[in-house]
Amino acid sequence: MTAQGARKLEQAEANGTITLNTLARLAHGLDCEVHYIFVPRTSLVEQVLRRTQEIAGIPLPVTLKGAEALGDAQTLMALTSALAKVSKRGLW
Repeated sequence: MTAQGARKLEQAEANGTITLNTLARLAHGLDCEVHYIFVPRTSLVEQVLRRTQEIAGIPLPVTLKGAEALGDAQTLMALTSALAKVSKRGLW
């Protein structure tokens, strides 16, 4: 690969225009594999809590902050009540 080709690849990556096909060809040339993944910004518990609140329209206690919220009995009861009102198929 030429220096110009490497610069083009780097620029495409920086611009967000590089394709998976190009990455796969580059990885093959480097005897590597390409893995692309989604990395959540928040925990699964927080995602379920937020989505439950959006769908059920029920304000959940402010104390619901991730997994630590599941240790408080009152908070857990509020969450259980909200989840009971949401269709599990419609959650996502």
